[in-house]
Amino acid sequence: MSTTPYEGNINQRIRKLRNALQITQEKFGKSIGMQNTTISRMETPGYQITDKNIKMICKTYDVSPDWLRTGKGEMFRQTKDQWLKRTTDRMNLSSDEKECIRLFLNLPEPIRQNLIQVAVKIVKTTVAAQDLGAAGFAREEKDAKADSKNT
Repeated sequence: MSTTPYEGNINQRIRKLRNALQITQEKFGKSIGMQNTTISRMETPGYQITDKNIKMICKTYDVSPDWLRTGKGEMFRQTKDQWLKRTTDRMNLSSDEKECIRLFLNLPEPIRQNLIQVAVKIVKTTVAAQDLGAAGFAREEKDAKADSKNT
């Protein structure tokens, strides 16, 4: 998330929040005790958002009130570990994948950059090898079909 002010109004930030959470208006509304039609109105520019609604949204989703009101700062009030857990949970990663990402993010920047360069080379090599393997398999299958027609 960026610390530069988010352009737009509070209504647009509510929609941006809901989209970041990847939930429907119905689910968002239910979680804060409102109907999805109310959420739809809240996301419409010009609709007045009450302090009570702001407090409920911030409490339920650990959102920064300053970000919600003004667009300044981070969207979520959370530590790096909380952000990482929320993000990796949403991606359905295994515990090993989550641990790998956590360890990587705690490394100094120069070491991370070196690891990225190595990882990119490994991935490109692996993908190229898989592509060659798939192409070879397709050729073998084509040859086998041709042989069966000739017999």
